[in-house]
Amino acid sequence: MKPSFILVFCFTIIFITGSSFLNADEGKDVLLLPAGTMVLKAPPDFETKFNPVPFFHSLHFSNPCKACHHNWDGQSSKVKGCATSGCHDQFWPEPPGERSNQEKQLISMTGAYHKACRGCHYHQSKENSSADQKACAVTTGPVSCDGCHSETDTASTDDLETLEVPVGQVTIEAPEDVWQSRASVSFPHSDHFNYACMTCHHEWDRYSPIESCAACHDETSPHESTRDIKDPRNAYYFLAAYHNGCINCHRTILKQRQTIEKNAPGKKNLPAYGPVRCNGCHNM
Repeated sequence: MKPSFILVFCFTIIFITGSSFLNADEGKDVLLLPAGTMVLKAPPDFETKFNPVPFFHSLHFSNPCKACHHNWDGQSSKVKGCATSGCHDQFWPEPPGERSNQEKQLISMTGAYHKACRGCHYHQSKENSSADQKACAVTTGPVSCDGCHSETDTASTDDLETLEVPVGQVTIEAPEDVWQSRASVSFPHSDHFNYACMTCHHEWDRYSPIESCAACHDETSPHESTRDIKDPRNAYYFLAAYHNGCINCHRTILKQRQTIEKNAPGKKNLPAYGPVRCNGCHNM
């Protein structure tokens, strides 16, 4: 089994509450995630020569939330739009010399969209064109004006569904018919918003409520001939899914951190990693 296939087993049920595998702790907040298409328009008092842009929010769940929402705290606070006051609320960039060097230079709304959206699409296109990336090329968005701003104004209203995503800690438990020899795992869901949703929810269609882990990893015991969780025959054994996905991811980040510490002693803002031992997760 390829390591990349094993990695995506990680935490496959994080969004859904009430299952035998994972339950959102009572009293915790939820994040309302828009799924579908939203329309990016200029403010009402601005006239533009280009039509509004239909933005396919769901197609971007392969990217971390904070890739775009870079000032979001990743917790229970509301995710703000680009045009929110204090962010990119100025539509056009200021003419040169309008603002002193001492004042904070904020990118305009038009600048922010074009730098983030078009810049990301262009970067992905370059990666796809390289010889060593063709085998794993990803679908990217347009980089031309008419690729985003169609000649006919077909984008008028949002077409969105709202999905509830738990914020804070969620509890991972064994299935009801399995004897649990170790304590349940308190999983910090919010701490994983730096990763793309699809990293863990790899079978999700990006629109529907996410199914529980049991929908895929529904085997409650290992293969009759081996208990090795790394054996491909145990791919759908629930313990193999969690341990291979979660711990392998933590170990990978730990190795990255150790490499940085070795090559750049004293460097700050090192990548944070999760526990790699039994009592680190099960709090025994």
